Amino acid sequence: MRAPFRYQLGPWTFVGELPCELAKGFDGREQPAFDAEDVSRFEGLIVAHVAENGLLSPETFRFLRSKARLTQAELAQLLDTNAETISRWESGKSGFDRGTWYTVAALAMEHIQGDRRTEARLRRVGGTPAGEIKLAS
Repeated sequence: MRAPFRYQLGPWTFVGELPCELAKGFDGREQPAFDAEDVSRFEGLIVAHVAENGLLSPETFRFLRSKARLTQAELAQLLDTNAETISRWESGKSGFDRGTWYTVAALAMEHIQGDRRTEARLRRVGGTPAGEIKLAS
């Protein structure tokens, strides 16, 4: 069986149909019960839509960070800032720039695709000591 599934993210509501089973709710009535893997796949579609369409908001920033599987402290380290700044961006208490949002969107997209290249690059920024670097030509 399939049933409507709604996911609220800030001012946007994402709607789809997911496989489900009927289960009794707290009120004793039957209601759809969705599998966590199906919900996770649906959230992956949301990540892609949010990233591709540039839906900038504090809520999407927090959603993308969580889908990149990064804590506020881990993201702060990657962006060379602190966890308090990440918290202010996610709560809407201060603004973030589009480049920062795009970086977080890229981290989330890559995580969903099983890729961590952007995260690895951010971890290496500034970590190479000065000196001669020999490249294969």
